[in-house]
Amino acid sequence: MNRTKNASIPLFTQSRRHFLKILGAGTGTVLLSPAITSCSEEQQSELYSNFKAPNAESKPFFRWWWNGNRLSKEELSRELELMHEAGIGGIEINPIQMPDQAANISGKEYLWLSDEWIDFLEFTIEKANQLGMVTDLIVGTGWPFGGEFLEPDETIQGLSVDVIPMKGPAQKEVLLPVSDQAIIKSIVLLP
Repeated sequence: MNRTKNASIPLFTQSRRHFLKILGAGTGTVLLSPAITSCSEEQQSELYSNFKAPNAESKPFFRWWWNGNRLSKEELSRELELMHEAGIGGIEINPIQMPDQAANISGKEYLWLSDEWIDFLEFTIEKANQLGMVTDLIVGTGWPFGGEFLEPDETIQGLSVDVIPMKGPAQKEVLLPVSDQAIIKSIVLLP
């Protein structure tokens, strides 16, 4: 019995806050409806068209590993066409050297940035353009964040900042801890 009675309470007897929210939303809708309806059909049509056939930048991209830089134009073309057919909008080429212990690797390895390697890159960019795909290339080869097989000068470098409180004018000699892997060893003290 209570449910029926509460369900039939008129809008104006509900809380004032609720009433004002509804009134504000309704007034805003009425005031904005001419602006919304005058351009909504065109915008909806454009949005729908873009949704059905998005441009390359609106599609997913792949990070494309060139393992060991073992490349052939036939395989590059085949993989690009597969990605395009799957709806991929672009690629980010990541040439990466395989570790010495990697086995059963087929194909000829090309030296990164050699004339032959650049020829493969140009071929890939042209083929991707023909397919309407975006091409990107990471800066450098491999993944230089670390690993036991990398030399210290091949890894990403870091910077450690320490603050030494000073009241000046003054001079202070600071002994720097130096790692075996440090490449740049310098300090600048500002008064």
